[in-house]
Amino acid sequence: MNKKLLFIFGVLLIIIIGFFALAKLSKNLPVTNGKIKVSASFYPMYFFASQIGGDKADVFNITPADAEPHDYEPTTQDVVRINQSNMLVLNGGKLEPWGSKVQDQLQGTNVLIVTAGGGLANKEISENGQKIQDPHIWLDPNLAKTEVARIEKGFEKVDPKDAIYFQANAKKLFQQLDDLNQEYKKGLASCKQTDFVTSHAAFGYLAAQYGIHQIPISGVGANPC
Repeated sequence: MNKKLLFIFGVLLIIIIGFFALAKLSKNLPVTNGKIKVSASFYPMYFFASQIGGDKADVFNITPADAEPHDYEPTTQDVVRINQSNMLVLNGGKLEPWGSKVQDQLQGTNVLIVTAGGGLANKEISENGQKIQDPHIWLDPNLAKTEVARIEKGFEKVDPKDAIYFQANAKKLFQQLDDLNQEYKKGLASCKQTDFVTSHAAFGYLAAQYGIHQIPISGVGANPC
């Protein structure tokens, strides 16, 4: 076989391999069905977005259920899916070490980025001799309401015609969080012991809200919650 035929064969082989690779990558990408496509960084953000978006949104949870949110890095398929979304929902902070990089990559695109916990994190914890900002904002029901409100506004921006629908869903979620807040207050009101032990330091905001004290076995980034 001469060099020209070898060259042509090589080019055809590359094209065939590329075709099958693209087909595999596209297999699980969002289907255009008239719904808003939303990518959420990990489960709490996914839950909030799913409740607000209802049947008018397809929400994708970037971090798999069996993965550690603090350490997870989006795959190539995740990045493609994010770029095909109408909106990306982040908590912000240490929980998404990849968040800043992805946001930079999305500059100039039509993907709306909602950092639900932006500016809310005001607690630090010592970890390996360093002060680390605690990102577990949503575990305080009152702060979670602020995150929900910001996500709902994001839905309104990408789909203004369904604003009333999103507002109604967010209102239901507000009520659930208010009910949870009251349950915490009632359940913790008569506690004689205010210390509690937890696997890692994720409950600083909740503890501050209800006057209790967490004793973590490990630091902020040890285990998912």
